Amino acid sequence: MSATGSRPRDKAQDWLAGCEGFRIDSPSRRLGSVEEIRQDPELRRPAALVVRAGTLRTHRLVIPVDGIAGIVLGERTIFVEQSASLAANSA
Repeated sequence: MSATGSRPRDKAQDWLAGCEGFRIDSPSRRLGSVEEIRQDPELRRPAALVVRAGTLRTHRLVIPVDGIAGIVLGERTIFVEQSASLAANSA
């Protein structure tokens, strides 16, 4: 899935810098919302998104930037690939 007004992946990574609170959707369902952006200290760019997930938002998922399929800025929504490897952490 591509984002409306999508750009090459490196530009999309730049857009992630201010995406706290954005909705995160997979192809099959809503996952949650962005709680935190983890930076790559060497590249000074976003490396992963920490997502609050679950009915009560008690779970955290870590989504690597490479797992992002698209961003729709006007809707404040980020789409992840079905195959994105998600690391779950309990809150």
